[in-house]
Amino acid sequence: MTKPVTSIAIGILVDKGLISLNDTVEKYLPIFSDLNIRILDQNRKDKILGKAKTKPTILHLLTHTSGIGSDEIGNYDFDNMTPEENETIDSSIKYFASKGVAFEPFSCTCYSPVAAFDILAKIIEIVSDMPYPQFIKKYITDPCEMYDTTFIPTDEQWSRIIHMHYKQDNENRVFKVKEKTIFQNISYTHFFGGAGLVGSLDDYINFASMLYNKGVFNGKRIVSEEYINMMTTPQVPEKMITDCFLWGLAVRVISDESYQVLPIGSYGWSGAYGTHFWIDPVNNIIAIYMRNSLHD
Repeated sequence: MTKPVTSIAIGILVDKGLISLNDTVEKYLPIFSDLNIRILDQNRKDKILGKAKTKPTILHLLTHTSGIGSDEIGNYDFDNMTPEENETIDSSIKYFASKGVAFEPFSCTCYSPVAAFDILAKIIEIVSDMPYPQFIKKYITDPCEMYDTTFIPTDEQWSRIIHMHYKQDNENRVFKVKEKTIFQNISYTHFFGGAGLVGSLDDYINFASMLYNKGVFNGKRIVSEEYINMMTTPQVPEKMITDCFLWGLAVRVISDESYQVLPIGSYGWSGAYGTHFWIDPVNNIIAIYMRNSLHD
């Protein structure tokens, strides 16, 4: 569940006055200054609809409203990346910049599994002048005592990584994670902003507790209460509501009372392999669910 961690990293830079959520992506990455709107037509052929008029911003990236790497065309583009294009954050964002957007930014919302958060990770690197994993370690995982959370497991940590399970031909199978890869067997030279952190249940409890305590862990201020409040409240118009929730900043926020499982204001996230967490501030509950499924 890497995306909320990346959101906190962005919040730390916002608190320092180094960036604004309304900054355009092109301010830091000029290759995103001229974007086409692309879709897949009925024959699954690439079709350009014209130029995007709205400049994607950091807020758009965090709320899955940028159109970068989204929808069918975004999934198609990700599935067709070469190993070289997927090798690093730099190669990834160069690739997605050439692919444009799936819709006019902030006209609707559609999940961006990889591209939007790779761009956020690169902006963090540019502004902080630090590699993204080093920034996360210095400002988030070490202060939150998340010592098993990393993009690059040690040999000892590798020995404790649980195998994945899946089904094939209606039979239960076990899949051993290939060393030096974490997310989808992609080399861990690519430190995804939206995936790839490996860690423990205890570590993520610390992270979720920091969110619940408005940015404080064990008396240490990690990020401002103001940013946590923004992160955990809807940041997109109600017309974009999906299944009783709206996007906060990299988390889903329950926004409709018709969702009877959790009260309005509850928020959380899910990982690629069946992990999930949610925080219910009304009833003072933190829930974390860890599962090791390749097909959750």
